[in-house]
Amino acid sequence: MKKSLVIAFAFIFLMNLVVISADTCSLNVSLLNQDPYPAVPGDYVKVVFQLKGVENKACTDAVFTIVPEYPFSLNTGDSPSITIKGGTYTNNYDSFLMVPYKLRVDSDAIEGDNPLKVKYSSDSTITFEVLNSGENDVEALTLTVPKQDNIEIKGSPSNIIGSLDANDFTTTSFEATPKDGEITLILSYTDNINERRTTEEVVTFEGDYFVGRKSQEKSYSSTIIFILIIIAIVAYLYYRSHQKQKKKKKLFD
Repeated sequence: MKKSLVIAFAFIFLMNLVVISADTCSLNVSLLNQDPYPAVPGDYVKVVFQLKGVENKACTDAVFTIVPEYPFSLNTGDSPSITIKGGTYTNNYDSFLMVPYKLRVDSDAIEGDNPLKVKYSSDSTITFEVLNSGENDVEALTLTVPKQDNIEIKGSPSNIIGSLDANDFTTTSFEATPKDGEITLILSYTDNINERRTTEEVVTFEGDYFVGRKSQEKSYSSTIIFILIIIAIVAYLYYRSHQKQKKKKKLFD
């Protein structure tokens, strides 16, 4: 019995869990234009917002919403929200989305600056890597993300991973909206003596590590294309030079 307890606790200590991938939707929102300027009480004002960062695939199906408060309001039937189809961009061009609204201005509106609130929300894919650095295989491995403030899971909070050999790793993904900070995870598995074990692990998520990954990918792609173009030009010039030398040789012959 004592030997079994030592093996179980040692395995729990050696079960490692780390976040390996996470994309977050980070939009840069600005008020591009309003017409008329200034707005007239009792009339309408048209506003256009510019959303930068929509090329990030993590922004797919993100929702941008205007939150009109006094003295602004939307007409009945006008939707305050739009769904963003992220993940597309044109190389060498700015990628952004223009979002127009038509707002009614209350007739008793007070002259001066009036704030206009907007918000956006999105679901990302967050992937966890489970590493079994112990000496024994495990069966029926399940990873659960319990309800907590730093992450909101969309769908089932548990993923069944299955078997995981010793000194091997696997990954499992959740559709979720994570926040910076610690995320608690629960691992359940059956050990080599057929005992069901449960251990709680804590990982730290820092969204800043994943900001700019898409722009880096585009930069790498551009670099590769540039190199290929240079190689093609050099090959073409070599071919032209070689052809000229062959013609000269024929003339002298």
